[in-house]
Amino acid sequence: MRRAGQEGSSEETRSRQLRRPRRHRRVARFLTNGRLAVPNQVQWNPRYSVGNETLDDQHRMVLEQCNALADHVVETSPESDLRFHTIFNELTAGAREHFSKEEELLIQCACPTLEEHKNECNEFEYLSAEIITTENFDKLELQRFLIFWWVGHILDSGERYRASIAGSPAD
Repeated sequence: MRRAGQEGSSEETRSRQLRRPRRHRRVARFLTNGRLAVPNQVQWNPRYSVGNETLDDQHRMVLEQCNALADHVVETSPESDLRFHTIFNELTAGAREHFSKEEELLIQCACPTLEEHKNECNEFEYLSAEIITTENFDKLELQRFLIFWWVGHILDSGERYRASIAGSPAD
């Protein structure tokens, strides 16, 4: 039941929203489902280690690149967009190199989860070539997806490979 004087309150609210000052519209641009649309960043934690210096360094580098993408998510200048695309392309190229090195070590160590690793590499290759592109998603969505995917990969790698590759040659 409405109180007296509340008739048309939804119209009044809509009217106020349409008259919002520019600064409010600008802030609203960064809101997603009522939450602030901020990129995710993850810092390296020693518990992420797989026990191999080369792979750990590569994992650290990927996290740094995902964090660098975050620096260019909110900024909308052409220079920032270019830098985002450059880092994105470097990350996907580095992923291929990383997966190759990881596979090489898993073969050397006769790791029983080699086939799972190959499937994961194929999945990322497909995703990065066909799905997670700047044509299909905005920068925030891409950055969030990449950080979550890579954290999952790093944690899973540690669990699956640590026993097999710990102490294997770094290069």
